[in-house]
Amino acid sequence: MEIKLSNVTKRYHKGMRNALDIEDFAFESGKIYGIVGQNGSGKTTLFKSLTTIIDSFGEITYDGVNVHEDTTPLSKVGIVLDDLTLYRNWTGRQNIEFFMTLKHSMDISRVDELAEKLSIKGDLDSKVGSYSLGMTKKLILLIALIDDVQVLILDEPFRGVDRQSTDALTKFIKEEFMSSDKIVLISSHVANDIESMADTFVKLDKGKIVESGKLTLTNYKVKTDQVEEFKTLLKKKDVPYENNEQTFILRGIEDDDWNKLLKAAMTAKISFSNINKISEVEEVLN
Repeated sequence: MEIKLSNVTKRYHKGMRNALDIEDFAFESGKIYGIVGQNGSGKTTLFKSLTTIIDSFGEITYDGVNVHEDTTPLSKVGIVLDDLTLYRNWTGRQNIEFFMTLKHSMDISRVDELAEKLSIKGDLDSKVGSYSLGMTKKLILLIALIDDVQVLILDEPFRGVDRQSTDALTKFIKEEFMSSDKIVLISSHVANDIESMADTFVKLDKGKIVESGKLTLTNYKVKTDQVEEFKTLLKKKDVPYENNEQTFILRGIEDDDWNKLLKAAMTAKISFSNINKISEVEEVLN
């Protein structure tokens, strides 16, 4: 699966700037994309345009099929929007059946399978109004995944959800989609949520894609007054770095390699006045 955007624009009101303005970009299969940007940067507009929930200009194709002309590929897309609401007076199962009807889906066999994996099977016959926010998010995710989708779009899926539920949802999504030929797009205002799931980031600003790239492993910022000695050690260990006076930024280090580097620094009697693990997503957002 490949999703390509060409000259895609969206403007909500005449006289205002485009809420979305993407000249050329492609989302490739086998990747989990973290879509980052400040509020109003165009993340939700992008998601709604990709699924034709809102109209946009330009060309959006799924494996060469323009969804403005043929929406068939969208049957393989699951989307969880931050503003999606369920019927609180209905049971979880009634909500599922309703949305399955809207999607013309008949694969009822996946409901119990997904509910079991998401740990909400025993709650499907309870009214959604009695659900916690974490359970509600799980139910929305279940609905999005019923058709064994090839593309999953998650708009702020963890907003307001407790850490335990966030961890459970993250584990489930990674198990279902990592090392697959599917595409996942996820936005979140919490850097850790993106870094715990995504392998690639896309930064939006004023509706434009201004930066994209691979998320590396772990980044550290360290400070030492033994600058030349530390440079010599880093070169010896073949560790790439950025340096500004006494401050070094080391990118993409695995935990084992970091621990070995610290031990080597201690052996060389190199001391640090400051060591910080830094968030790559937060760096991108700043």
